[in-house]
Amino acid sequence: MTSPQGMVLLQRGSAPPFVELPMEILYKIIYKLSQEDLFHWLLTCTKFSNKILPVLYKLDLGLDPYMRDYEVPYGSYKSLAWACQHGLMGTFDLARKLGADLDHFLELQLDLLGPLSLSPLQVALFYQHEDLAGHLLEAGADATALAFHNGYYSAMHFATSASMVRRLHSAGWTPELHLLDVPYKSVIWWMLQRDAEFGAIEAALDIGVPANDEDSGLSMMHACENHRLDVVRLLLNRGFRFKQQSIVEENLKVGMPGICEQLCLTLALQRAIIEPFDTSTLTELVQLLLEQYSSSEKQDYRSEITWLILATGPDMPLAVRSLLWDSLVVPHGLPQSSDLEGAWERDSVGYIMDIVQDILASNADAVELLGGNLRRILWSIGFCLCAKGGFDWTRVQPLIKTLIGENHEHIDVVCAYPTPFTNPHLTENDEALTLELIATLLENGADAETKFGEEEYGTDLLHRSIGMGAIRRVKLLTDYGASIDPPTLQEMEHPIMFTQDDLGEERLTEMVEAQKEIAKLLSSRRKGFGKKATSS
Repeated sequence: MTSPQGMVLLQRGSAPPFVELPMEILYKIIYKLSQEDLFHWLLTCTKFSNKILPVLYKLDLGLDPYMRDYEVPYGSYKSLAWACQHGLMGTFDLARKLGADLDHFLELQLDLLGPLSLSPLQVALFYQHEDLAGHLLEAGADATALAFHNGYYSAMHFATSASMVRRLHSAGWTPELHLLDVPYKSVIWWMLQRDAEFGAIEAALDIGVPANDEDSGLSMMHACENHRLDVVRLLLNRGFRFKQQSIVEENLKVGMPGICEQLCLTLALQRAIIEPFDTSTLTELVQLLLEQYSSSEKQDYRSEITWLILATGPDMPLAVRSLLWDSLVVPHGLPQSSDLEGAWERDSVGYIMDIVQDILASNADAVELLGGNLRRILWSIGFCLCAKGGFDWTRVQPLIKTLIGENHEHIDVVCAYPTPFTNPHLTENDEALTLELIATLLENGADAETKFGEEEYGTDLLHRSIGMGAIRRVKLLTDYGASIDPPTLQEMEHPIMFTQDDLGEERLTEMVEAQKEIAKLLSSRRKGFGKKATSS
């Protein structure tokens, strides 16, 4: 029991005896305890914490006056890294006073880059702590330091405000650093990736960052995809030229000058389908890109059909549909959308699908040409099906079936199409239309065990279909030889379900019942199934 004298001392807040120990003894205590135990101890006593924290910072900075040869888990600059990651000015000031090297590269795990060594200034800017970045610059941090990860990165890559761009330039950063090997990650691209303010991009161009170098096409694509009309106009005013850009087109695997504006328009329309957008901004952006496309020397059925299909997406503004119709269809001798009056407003999707069907019916070469762009067209349909209502899949699906023809590729794209469980706006009829495409691809020779990827649950068609509660897809895939192994049956005891967060209670109950039906189906087919023969 504590004596009355001891109680008085505690009431007065007297420091415990161990706080008065010599520093050499405190260092030994630190070395004997785990870091976790030590940090918990610090939380129990403010006076002890105030005395021991400077010791920890010294150790963290590699400053150890007593046990230089002792192997300990310190000296990793964690205090400085934490300060830069979380904007902890007090921690930064203490580390600086203790002699921290402000250009010491810190080992971090970053979302966009993975494991990487960055300077403290780069870390502060990456985490958008510009006040701390300003203190680092005032203290002499090197604005030209370069980190390497599949290319070089400087502090300017992580700047998001005009004031910071100018400060870095005043501190010695020059556009020549931008010309180093930075594949697909130019300064402007990074600023757009991090949603930098318009002034920051303008300031970067003002100090000499090029608007039309070999990687600028990717920056323009990013701006169009995110409907940054202000940036698109800025880049064009500062010398960006679509015709001079070579973008690697996925299906051809080669640089193709003249397709940059096509990919930009595709991305802009896809984003409009899946996320809220400003109608006037999207309309102006589409008009600008169509003007660029019309003035180019490379006209392409593949992109045009893709745009017309995307134009049928839910909530696509009538003004955008009209722009695409008037730019792509009217030159072939059909009336302007304005001449169709009320009929166009009532059934613009029907008009678009009818003309696309006519193009394919009258031009056999068009179907073959579109085959090279089939994956992108199928992706575009996926965007439309993921949107919240309004997509006329009944009108569009026959066109897609025509394009597939005898093709057996890209079943992974079609099997990823949402179900009524993953998008409640879809109907059972929509699912039947998707199932018909999957069946066509399987009949054409598609592999029922095609993989999506190696890093996520549902890496094959069967598991993805299970997760979406698509019992008819599961049945079809097993008919065509999809394997049902013991781990799959075990997973069905507690299946992972891909559903929307706002799925209603009634719909969720239906999903659970669908999973039970799938489990029964898989159990009944575990033995003796084989690949279904093609239809005779």
